[in-house]
Amino acid sequence: MNNFSNDVKNNLEQAYGWFRHLHQNPELSFQEHETTKFIIDKLKKLENIEILTPTETGCIGVLKGKLDGPVIGLRADIDALPIFEETDIDYKSLNNGVMHACGHDAHTSVLLTVATVLNGYADQLQGTVKFIFQPAEELPPGGAIDLVKSGALDDVQYFFGAHLMPNMPTGTVALKPGLMFYSSDKFEITIQGKGGHAAIPNLAVDPVIIQAEMILAFQTIVSRKTNPIYSPTISTTVVKTAEGPANVIPDTVRLAGSVRNLNAEVRQETAEWIKKVANGVCDLHGATCKVRYTFGYDTVINDDIPYGMSLKAAQNILNEKAIIVMKDPIPASEDFGSYRKIAPSTYFLYGGANEEKQTNITPHHPKYKADEESFYYGAMMFLSIVEETLMKK
Repeated sequence: MNNFSNDVKNNLEQAYGWFRHLHQNPELSFQEHETTKFIIDKLKKLENIEILTPTETGCIGVLKGKLDGPVIGLRADIDALPIFEETDIDYKSLNNGVMHACGHDAHTSVLLTVATVLNGYADQLQGTVKFIFQPAEELPPGGAIDLVKSGALDDVQYFFGAHLMPNMPTGTVALKPGLMFYSSDKFEITIQGKGGHAAIPNLAVDPVIIQAEMILAFQTIVSRKTNPIYSPTISTTVVKTAEGPANVIPDTVRLAGSVRNLNAEVRQETAEWIKKVANGVCDLHGATCKVRYTFGYDTVINDDIPYGMSLKAAQNILNEKAIIVMKDPIPASEDFGSYRKIAPSTYFLYGGANEEKQTNITPHHPKYKADEESFYYGAMMFLSIVEETLMKK
């Protein structure tokens, strides 16, 4: 690991340059064409790595060791978000309204650094590493499922993913056995009422009142209709009516929202109850509605064997106080769970919070910033995992 540590340190300035370029040139999900070209250009300079492009955006770098052994997949996501950046950095986004506000530019730079370092150790690898630069983590159905369907990863025996976290100090790593992230679904509802004059609401069927009742009724699904041990989270996040004067009751209201679950059975029940409640409230008031429920990302579950490898990797590079073993899952969601359809997988977090640098702001915020010092620890975790799986007899 001392060699790896020196190699990473020698490549950090290059990693920072990659990161800043990617941050300035963000691309939305399924539109990461220039990002993919940039990644491929860097991988082409590594003589031992073969490049695969099984989907329109994103790519896979393949490093085969001198000796036969397991095949592992290391994954980084590459897409950005539709957010207007409000940071004070001198490498702000040049793509107005698009921002790397979730650290994917950091993830990509870290994995490129890992590929660069390992390229020099091909003769010591007992197996194969696949560097997965995945598009569209932010937008369901996500980019992972297309890579899974492509067949390019069918030989992978273990998958490893990671995320930079601004609520953990730089230099720390968090891991969790079993359930890591909730599933994520969404609903869209259009309520059809009958418009009218605000002075005589009895002659209208007011969809504004109906939507208010519906939103509150959804919370009874959480408190009264599902197993309290596995309570879902139902958040109505969009309410829209037609533009008009304040004295007009509109004909329609549109709702949309997000649903998180940690249990597959309750997930199905929640979907059915949202449909029943929406239609029931509308029936009560003489209105109708159309409900569209979309199942998104599955839960992310860390399997025992790769989790154990990740924990050992963390112990190789960090002291005990810097390793956090989480007790509870995170109610956020990730499409990394798709890789588990092929092989066991695990996901870890590495800290990037530094109050002085203001890198402790939540992801998906316009002032989000990544701490470049965290890159060392992300790269070292991946390299330590490779050492555990492909370099120890």
